[in-house]
Amino acid sequence: MAQPITGAYLRAAAAKAALLICLVELTLRLLPASDGPYTTFDPRFALLKYDSRKQTDGYQTAGNLAQRRTRWHVNRQGWNSPYDYPPEARKPVLALVGNSYVEGMTQDLGQGLEGLLQRRLGDRYNCYSFGFSSARLSQDLNIARYVHQVFHPRILVLALFDTDVLSSVAAPGAPAQHTLAFRYAPGQVQEAPIRPFVPRWGIRVFEKLALVRYFAVNKQQPFAGDPVPAPDRPMQAEEQQAYTDILDYTFRRLRDEHPGTTVMLVLDAPRREIYAGTIQPRTLQARALIRAVAGRYGLQVVDLYGPMAARYRANGVKFNSDTDYHWNSCGFRVVADAVAEAVDRLQEP
Repeated sequence: MAQPITGAYLRAAAAKAALLICLVELTLRLLPASDGPYTTFDPRFALLKYDSRKQTDGYQTAGNLAQRRTRWHVNRQGWNSPYDYPPEARKPVLALVGNSYVEGMTQDLGQGLEGLLQRRLGDRYNCYSFGFSSARLSQDLNIARYVHQVFHPRILVLALFDTDVLSSVAAPGAPAQHTLAFRYAPGQVQEAPIRPFVPRWGIRVFEKLALVRYFAVNKQQPFAGDPVPAPDRPMQAEEQQAYTDILDYTFRRLRDEHPGTTVMLVLDAPRREIYAGTIQPRTLQARALIRAVAGRYGLQVVDLYGPMAARYRANGVKFNSDTDYHWNSCGFRVVADAVAEAVDRLQEP
């Protein structure tokens, strides 16, 4: 005979469920589940970065049982780096700007682009990294403004991804974002207002639960390998116009707002297409537009397609893992070498 559902029965069931959740939470904290730093908003520059007043060290983990573990550290300026960035550096500054690739939390502390490039360039430059996960081209422009005003870089290196161009445009009627976005009409690009980020206590507690972090990050669906890309088409006239207008606005701003600074665009390679042995028409078109608009404003382009394609043909080693499309250690080395060689060419008479 089934036990009647009484108040005492429900209280006992709730207590057992709470105990089970506590045990799972403790287990996943010991594992540990992937963790990340706290986000803060710098009102002076209307800029998202990490909060150096709270948790400054932790591990980002991925996979079942946290198989991949990489350490991160938030420096006093609010960025993932093993060292602090003095505003008045004795050596010229090379500033890296971009999204999670530049942020480098998929590699152990000091093993991302900043660390590799610093070792490659030696004492000639101070390499500072200003990467923030999910930054689009529009937000890269916002970060670059902060970098210019605070650190006055000699060289500004911006990691550029094809998908970050059109995604910089806010959807019509969308509320203001915490990062810079563009509003677009044919032939016209405007900067949308930035909404200050105010952390919510309840959401922060929820996001810091190991149970949430494990199933949101460690157990997420793995990167779906490297399928042969489906046949693609070139951009149609309207899409090409929007793509060109956004590039033109951003590159012009980068040039005008950074006088005396060498602006270098690092264009990621179409890695899936390299692995498949075929390059899509849209990819070729987008890269040609980027080079053309960059040339119009005197911006340098470091195209990773050549070195990555050559390296893959030579040894068949991929530049990302099978579970993550971020650059792996091999990918970071290729990028660092390509940027360092471009910097070396700047010194040639």
